[in-house]
Amino acid sequence: MSLWALLAICQRPTETGRLDYYNVESDPPLCNEEERTAMGISNHELHSEFPQYKDLIDELRANDLKFSEKFKKYAELDQEIEGLERRGAPVGDDKLHRMKQQRAQLKDDLYQTLTKNSQAS
Repeated sequence: MSLWALLAICQRPTETGRLDYYNVESDPPLCNEEERTAMGISNHELHSEFPQYKDLIDELRANDLKFSEKFKKYAELDQEIEGLERRGAPVGDDKLHRMKQQRAQLKDDLYQTLTKNSQAS
């Protein structure tokens, strides 16, 4: 397994509460959109955040190493935040706030790359 494949693997709780490994790119999400909305959890997946750039996101993930690395960090952090929110995990507000700030910074960096590359096309 390549380093990039390893970076795309995260953990999520199973039905028994045990952590299990999954691939953020190919496995189904932790819950569907309807369940997420009912729990008050927003979908921050990059394709949902910037639907106008879906094709460009896929292109940059395949061809731009820096973008791909940031995308993977963003996806992993987003999954971790969603998991904490969904489970009501005992995490301090400060830690969760810092995680959300980091996610917002990554999203801003990714958006700037998207806008720069869409203008160049």
